Parts: sequence; structure tokens; C-alpha cells
Amino acid sequence: MKLIGMEFIREIVETALLTCRLKYDPTVSLLLIAGVGEGKSSVATQKICPAVVELTDLTAVGMYKAIEHFPDAEFFVIDDLTVLSGKKSHVRHNAIGVLSALIEQGVRVVVSPAGVLDFTKANKGRPVQKGIIACITKNVVGDDSAWWNKTGFSSRLLPISYQHSQELEDQIREFIYATARDLWIKSDYFKMAKRLRVVTFPVNLHQFVRIMVKGKQPQLGDDVPYRLDLHYISMLKAHALLHERVTVKQTDVNFLEKMNDYVGLKPEREI
Repeated sequence: MKLIGMEFIREIVETALLTCRLKYDPTVSLLLIAGVGEGKSSVATQKICPAVVELTDLTAVGMYKAIEHFPDAEFFVIDDLTVLSGKKSHVRHNAIGVLSALIEQGVRVVVSPAGVLDFTKANKGRPVQKGIIACITKNVVGDDSAWWNKTGFSSRLLPISYQHSQELEDQIREFIYATARDLWIKSDYFKMAKRLRVVTFPVNLHQFVRIMVKGKQPQLGDDVPYRLDLHYISMLKAHALLHERVTVKQTDVNFLEKMNDYVGLKPEREI
């Protein structure tokens, strides 16, 4: 279905996808937070990209198989993170352990009853690192007792939250009734170059990122700002790549300032 009014959220997603093409900066994983039916997984998979694999269910064993089966994947999209809530605690913890490792230090060697899996062999001796785009509904994300917060998993992702305005809901309904027999459209392709790039970040622009990160500290907690610095710098540089540049410009800072309004665990920003 055509995604109406989601252009900027899609721009955030495409920018995050390109962070895996930065040579010296970390890949940014996203936590997309919105209401039911507000296009979280759809915006992440709107365009066809071989480097992006969509998952509807998740276990640790299944994740290891996905890594092997999709060696060219750079990002895994988890349609609904709460799907893990219905699983046994050890299954849930194992799955989150794999995701956390993929996001940060990477997966090296795994020992299980089935044997030993050495993922470094097929990756030139390096651990396997992947980006994650996880989707979750706004009514459950803020639960401090929930496993995604208690394990620290959610703090490893950049939270992007939004909600549909009444005006946008009306536009979507008009589109549905006007095109009731042709809701599904062919997706475009999102191309990602395989070569890693070095993007320069001029010193005179550093202060703007520092100010934005400092402003988010009260909202995201004390353990997040260090990661947030890295996330914001990666997003800034990747946005330059999105526009086929290797130097950050003021337009990229403007994008980051707009994105900053959507960063948080509570969907207060309307689109």
C-alpha cells in the first residue's frame, strides 16, 4: 500500500541503512515506535533492497540460520519485537543476546548442542555485524519492566517515534476509498554501493551535534548519550552519502535537527 505522509520517516530509514557503508563509523540500528497500523514495518521495507531482510519471527537458532542463509544482508527488519514476549524466557534472552551481539561487538563463534559455528571463517576472520530495524507499538515500549528495557537492548538502538495526525488519517482514508481496487503498488529499488566510504565531518559543525545530544539526555537516560553521539555522527555522515557526497554539509545538520524531534520512546511528534 502506498505510504502517505511517511517521506521523512523513510528518509531516516534510508539514512540508517547507509550507515553500514561508512568505513570508520558504527552502523546505526533503529527502533521504530508508532501505533498499530501506522506503517512501521512497511516504511522499513518499502523499497526492494537485497541487503535488507524482513523477519516475522525470531529465535537465536533462527537468527544464526538467517545469518548463514543471507550472507549479503546488512540489515534485518523485525516486524514486531513483541513477538518474543510470547516465548519462554530462555528463548527470549538467547534471541536478544544474538541481536545485541550483532549490533555491537559482532558474532564470532557459537557453541551449541548442534556443534560449533564459526562465523568468522566466511567473513575474512572478522566477527559478523549487522544492523537491526525493530518495530514496536507505542503502548508497550515505555514499560520499564519489559525485557527489551531490562536487558538494555532498547538502548542499543536509536528510537524513532511518531504518530499519525488527524489530517494524515483523513488523507489515508481518502486514498483507500479512491483506490480500493489498487492498494498495492510495486516497490522501487533502494541501491547500496558495496564499497565503504570515508565521510568527513567539519569541525565547525561539531557543536550542533553536541547540543542536540545534550538535549536528549534527560529523555533517554544516563546510559544512552555516549551511544547517541556515535549514532548522530553516523546518521549525519550517512545522510551525506544519501545525497552522494563525502563531506557533511549544513543541509545534513538540518536533517539531523529535524530527525532529533522524532528521537525518543514516546510518540509525541505527529506527521
